Amino acid sequence: MLHNLPQLPVRNHNYTYRKNGYNADIITLIHKSLPEAKQQAYTLVPYFAGRNERETAHNIWKFLRKHCTYVKDGATQKIKLPGRFLADKHPRTGKPYGDCKTYSLFIVAIMRAAGYKCGFRYASYSFLNSTPSHLYTFTPNLVFDGVFSKLNAEVPYYHKKDYL
Repeated sequence: MLHNLPQLPVRNHNYTYRKNGYNADIITLIHKSLPEAKQQAYTLVPYFAGRNERETAHNIWKFLRKHCTYVKDGATQKIKLPGRFLADKHPRTGKPYGDCKTYSLFIVAIMRAAGYKCGFRYASYSFLNSTPSHLYTFTPNLVFDGVFSKLNAEVPYYHKKDYL
C-alpha cells in the first residue's frame, strides 16, 4: 500500500518544539497543525476509505502498524504533517516514522478529511501526575491508537483530556 500512496507536499520541516518544552505548548502546536494536515490528507482519503467509520479507522490503523515505525521523541519534540511523515524514512527500517503525536495527527487529519468526527485523546498513566504522556485518537464510536496492538482498545489511564 505504501508505494501506491501519492506523494504529498513536504512544505514543512518537522515542527520542532524546544527541548524540555511545556506540554500545553506542544498540545497547542498539534491543534494549530491540524488544518494544514487535513488539507494534505484529502489526497490520502481514497487510499484509506472504507465502507464506514470503523473500516476507515481500521485501514489507517493497519497501515501504521504494518508500514510505519514508531519512534518516541526524546527531549526535542517533533510534530510532522502527513507529507513530512510519509517522506521521512527511518534509517534502519526504511519506513515512515514518528511518535504518538505524528501518528495521531495523521489519523485525525485523514478521518476528518473523510468526513468523520475524530479527536485527540491525551492520557496520563500516573495516578499522581495528570500531565499527559501519550496521545491517541477516538471517534464517538471507537478509540484507536496506531501504537497499540488492538483496534478499539486502549491502555487503562488515570487521567485523560479529549478534544473532538
